[in-house]
Amino acid sequence: MSADLKIDVLTGDFSVSTSGKLNEVTGIEEVVQRVRTRLSKQLGEWRFNLASGIPWLPSDTSDGILGSQNGRDMAQVYIQETVLATDGVTAINSINSTVNTATRSVTFQLDIETVFGNAVISI
Repeated sequence: MSADLKIDVLTGDFSVSTSGKLNEVTGIEEVVQRVRTRLSKQLGEWRFNLASGIPWLPSDTSDGILGSQNGRDMAQVYIQETVLATDGVTAINSINSTVNTATRSVTFQLDIETVFGNAVISI
């Protein structure tokens, strides 16, 4: 695998060192970043590949996962397909979801195997 530019998990911006250089990410951290990036992309968002992404929100071509009665099940299917198609991921050990009705949010926790070892990701 190659190195990618590191993205700050909290801000979504490129990570910059104190000397002003862009930080790179490699190994298991690179695979985790790729998974996070792919799962956060809305279907049709990337103009170079409109078929890339997950239909989180309703669009002309999809009813969207969020707000759907089968949303949790649909999300798990899309997440599984997307994660397994990510370079460096070899298997998914588990996908768990937690719904918070007070904040109307859902959190997914993934336990994955990569070519570099095991990783746990929350999205």
